[in-house]
Amino acid sequence: MIYYPYLYSVNRDTLKIPIMRKSVRFFLDRKTAKRPVPLFMYFSFGYKEIHDGKTKYIPLKYSTGHVVHPYKWDAENQKVRDSHPDAEDINNTLAEMKLETIRTHNSFRDRKRSNQEILITPQKIRNELNVYFKGKQSDKTERITKYLSALIERQRAKREITTRTLDHWNSFNNILLEYERKHRTILYFDSIGHEFYDKFIILLRERGQADSTIGKNIKMLKTIMGHATREKYNSNLEYQQFKGMAPEADTLYLTTQQIMKVYHTDLQDSPSLERVRDQFVLGCFTGMRYSDQINLTKENIQTDKDGRKYIDYISEKTDRKASVYLNEVVLVILKKYGYMMPSISNQKSNKYLKEVCKKAGLKSDFKKSRVVAGKREYETVPMHAEIKTHTGRRSFCTNLYLEGVPIEDIMGQSGHANPRELMRYIRADSLQKAKRSSDTPYLNVNPDDFIDETAKLKAV
Repeated sequence: MIYYPYLYSVNRDTLKIPIMRKSVRFFLDRKTAKRPVPLFMYFSFGYKEIHDGKTKYIPLKYSTGHVVHPYKWDAENQKVRDSHPDAEDINNTLAEMKLETIRTHNSFRDRKRSNQEILITPQKIRNELNVYFKGKQSDKTERITKYLSALIERQRAKREITTRTLDHWNSFNNILLEYERKHRTILYFDSIGHEFYDKFIILLRERGQADSTIGKNIKMLKTIMGHATREKYNSNLEYQQFKGMAPEADTLYLTTQQIMKVYHTDLQDSPSLERVRDQFVLGCFTGMRYSDQINLTKENIQTDKDGRKYIDYISEKTDRKASVYLNEVVLVILKKYGYMMPSISNQKSNKYLKEVCKKAGLKSDFKKSRVVAGKREYETVPMHAEIKTHTGRRSFCTNLYLEGVPIEDIMGQSGHANPRELMRYIRADSLQKAKRSSDTPYLNVNPDDFIDETAKLKAV
């Protein structure tokens, strides 16, 4: 139940207008932060709601569009300190925002509508301020779920973002709708603050998501908020302070011997399994994503001046160029399919691949783990149950890394944008990483080495 204390009627003779105390204050998002943080305006005007018998006064929280370092903010005088390079401009904006907020509220209060009652809510004032400060049109919306639905449709028409990514966005929109139902609220852009962040994390954990998956959802939220900010729908920059969670996962990789064991498995009686097996092996030796494999054509196969074959392609996901030399196994597979790999859904491929690897005898125990609510949980499963199409890409990067190939060279073949992203793919443990440097001269010094040089130094 919602109780609105101030309803304004046209008939002022029969309705006494209560006097409301209005207060406009500006607050930093985190006053103890060690970096610039968003600056918000809070406008209190007596609006309240009653939920479960408890009364709660609801102010308007409105983003000023500015970020300020706490050292540069004078809370007592409600202004940016003169030492800030943009102090004058920001303070002028705050003064204008305060005056316009009060003017907007007074306009609602004094408005006369025949036989109607006028209800003043924070959202109505927010909408008016948006028009004044941001020039928003009537067809624009601050409700995130509605904006995201429209964004998905626009991007599908423009075809600038992959269908897979848009499907992820659609699933994420359903999570936001679930949040609204659970908390009996509507998510506007100005709602996206640290209170929302904490409640959203709780919801994702209640859905059984591991911390790594939660991190992906937070990253997706920031991406969508970024789109809205660039399109002038949003001016709330609090989302930029959100941090994801991406603990290292124990996903596996296959050695060369295991890959070849899969390759030599007899699947002639199962054409579907054979096709999935061939695509997986292709991914193991090229590092190509599944989406790039099914887009391969003969034009992607090039020959260098020494007569060696290589694949030259643009990654569908990252739009980055990658080049990979082909070994004899890959060439046999490509010729088998006329240099055009069969298209099978990723979901079906993952299902069939587990069966393929089981037939190949990859049944040893694999101890996998995931982090939930900051705690690592362990589970032992058969290896084949954890192998997916993306395991091929991880195997490619990891095996090259363990053989001593420089990170930059692996990136040129895998299409990763930076070393940090690549290292997330490498499934080597600490001992395997140490072994890469164990044969270097520095780590193979003997007690008798350089003894002549040491003796000469003593003599001097």
